[in-house]
Amino acid sequence: MLLTTFCSFYEGSPEILEAILKYPIISTLMANLHPNLPQPILISSLRTLITVLQVRPNPNVIASHPQVVATLEHIISSPNTPLTLLDLSCKLIPLLAPSKPHYLQGLTGSLILKISTLMSHVSHYTSTSRTPVRVPLDSALFALAHIIDKEQALQLLSTNSAQPTGSGRATIDSQDFLDSLLSLTRSSDTGVRVAVVSLLVKIQSFSLDPNQIRKLTRPLLPTLVPLLDLPEKDPRVYRTLAIVCRDDPEVVKMAVEANIINKVRAIINTADTVNWSDSELISSCLLVLVAISMRDEPYRIEIMDTGILSNIVQFMSSKSENPISISAFGLRKVKLASSHLLRTLGHSVTLLRTGLATPEVVDGIYSLLVTDPNDIVTAYKNTYGADALAEEVREQLLEEELEVKSAVMAAVCNIVPEFSSLQEIMVKKGFLDLIVEGTRSSYPPLRLNSVWALKHAMSALSAETRAQLLSGMTTEHLVNLCNDVEPQVQEQALGVIRNIACSGDMDAINFVLDGIGFDNFFDMLNEKITASMENATYAPDQPHHNLIIVQVVYIISNIVIHTETLKDKLLKREDVLKKLLPLFNHNVMDIRNGCAWIVINLTWQEDHTAHDLKEGCQARAQQLIRLGFKEKLNDNKNDPCLDVRERTKTALFQLEELVSGGTRSMLH
Repeated sequence: MLLTTFCSFYEGSPEILEAILKYPIISTLMANLHPNLPQPILISSLRTLITVLQVRPNPNVIASHPQVVATLEHIISSPNTPLTLLDLSCKLIPLLAPSKPHYLQGLTGSLILKISTLMSHVSHYTSTSRTPVRVPLDSALFALAHIIDKEQALQLLSTNSAQPTGSGRATIDSQDFLDSLLSLTRSSDTGVRVAVVSLLVKIQSFSLDPNQIRKLTRPLLPTLVPLLDLPEKDPRVYRTLAIVCRDDPEVVKMAVEANIINKVRAIINTADTVNWSDSELISSCLLVLVAISMRDEPYRIEIMDTGILSNIVQFMSSKSENPISISAFGLRKVKLASSHLLRTLGHSVTLLRTGLATPEVVDGIYSLLVTDPNDIVTAYKNTYGADALAEEVREQLLEEELEVKSAVMAAVCNIVPEFSSLQEIMVKKGFLDLIVEGTRSSYPPLRLNSVWALKHAMSALSAETRAQLLSGMTTEHLVNLCNDVEPQVQEQALGVIRNIACSGDMDAINFVLDGIGFDNFFDMLNEKITASMENATYAPDQPHHNLIIVQVVYIISNIVIHTETLKDKLLKREDVLKKLLPLFNHNVMDIRNGCAWIVINLTWQEDHTAHDLKEGCQARAQQLIRLGFKEKLNDNKNDPCLDVRERTKTALFQLEELVSGGTRSMLH
């Protein structure tokens, strides 16, 4: 009785809810949640958990209380569960594991069976023209969309007639299940239409059959578009629309033709910038524009022409007096989505030189990057007391702040390259220090995006600025990044070195080589080739290992082009050269092309090259031929890629010219 009164008292009152959050109410309720509780207490407990977790998500709550899965499974699978209790249980599922749905995948079979039963009820009432009983089909569909994994989705997508739904209790007809889902896209219930689209989007994302994907996704946009014109704006409609547009370029084209850009832009204009009470809706609308702007340049231009940049600047520059208030958490969602949109708009070279080139954009980004994530931890302690700050809560607070910083740094990646008119402004404002600071972060996404931004910035800096940057960063840290546990970080860190080598700035090149040590440097590159080749064999679906090899090959190619000394030093490392030989027939075109460039750069001579330098070129050519490079090049003369064929022809020509004493005769 107390919980029921308590629950109804605080719902709709942010002030009371924030006061409640001072107490460990989530842990208390989770620890005592059990299917044998009196029904009124169980319902009130679920309502309380839903309300609190909607305001203050806790990614670790289910990991701390795994026994709750059994309680939910019992509620969902029982045929005698009241519909209200079933509805609340399904609504709770996505909130228990917002970013770690695998904790709840044990519920998938029970949910599929329950949804199948609920769909049968709906179909029965429809066919008999009887007034349907309100069933919680939408909440069940949303719950399944959140937790269904690849294995279960592929079972539903398979052509087998029957699929198990968990624990061997029952089976369903997969085709009938999918056909029933598709029929629900025409449901008169708006919530059901949104939920079923969300589930179909998730299921089709695991399919490898283009025809099957098309069958499942093409009805989705016509289902969603009419929902955009309803007076009540459901954030889930726009979030689902964003996913649909993200995954299918044809859907994006139809969405643009349906004037969706202007529809969501109009909603964004109505944002509550004081209390951020509509943060879910505004962030979802921004994500729709993100999905559309990922595709083609004309779409990015059209989005910019709506004047959205003024909203982005406003959102990213906004602040909340209380960083742990409900409005602050809502604002954080909007800032995150704004950062994603700025990143995708930054793919446009035209916009970087025109529309995006405003100091206000730089100021907004800067204010987010200089914010200390620990400030929110301090605010939490001051408000709720140190005793309320459990380690899991502290980690959650920090991760939320770092997630925003990571998204902002991803935007920096796209607006700091040399062709951006914002680069000079950003350098003067001190962005390089913030980027380097980000490369030292223990949060992998921020570290990755920071190294990526560093790579983009490195190639176009003045020699003086580059020297200051490298001095503050240190070669030791650069090597650590090249050996990071995250393959993507390794790839981008090697890209930093590649851009230094490509810049032709010999002071910077020597700084790296001297700081690491020439032999240590090539030992590292050798190890990268070996490890990446092995990893690519065991994980062929992971492209990062091959991309690491691409960076290594072009580092070598760019390093040796500058001086005779560097060429000769490389030739003394026959172990490195031999490691390159298998790469000539690699399945990645960029790697084959880069190998040809290494030969070209090692054997290039100007027409006026001095006699002693020509002798050096000849010696290098003879050594390369002895090691087997000519044979590898001959194998690539008929490469399917024109670029590789042309580079191979040049490399072979230079080798033959040198070993024949300078007689020019093109190889055929």
